[in-house]
Amino acid sequence: MITNQKTGRNAPCPCGSGIKYKKCCLPAQEAARTKRLAAQSPGAIAAHAVPESLTEMHASVDRIAWTQPQYGDIARELVPHLAQRYSWDEIHATILIWFAYSREQAPVVQKPGIVFAALEYSLSILAGRPNVTKAEVAKRYEVSAGSVSKRIGELAPYVERTLEAMAS
Repeated sequence: MITNQKTGRNAPCPCGSGIKYKKCCLPAQEAARTKRLAAQSPGAIAAHAVPESLTEMHASVDRIAWTQPQYGDIARELVPHLAQRYSWDEIHATILIWFAYSREQAPVVQKPGIVFAALEYSLSILAGRPNVTKAEVAKRYEVSAGSVSKRIGELAPYVERTLEAMAS
């Protein structure tokens, strides 16, 4: 009897390596899934020039095929927060990270400030700004640093993929 049960992150990898799934085959499978999603909806991830103004960035966010309207609203609301501290390229990369994460994980978002803080902290890593702290972004968005840390952990694989893509 074959079942279609999902392998848990901490379960032994189904490839038989004896290593936890999250440390073995999961990263490669997540990367392949992201590529498939991008291929299925090429208009969802804009291959256009990077927006260079608040108006263009909002239009870019509106062109993305969000799985839930709330995810697009979060992206749209995040842009002005980041516009004063980061370049349009960096903001665009962050929106694409949020798109990939929200599409694959379908997160429940009760406090958008936690997402804003986690994305900004992740962006600071991408931008090579080690002086930005979790506590600082948590305070900026009036949320707890613990909640931000948890969401940062969830975003980490997407940030790592983006860093790898930027390096190649």
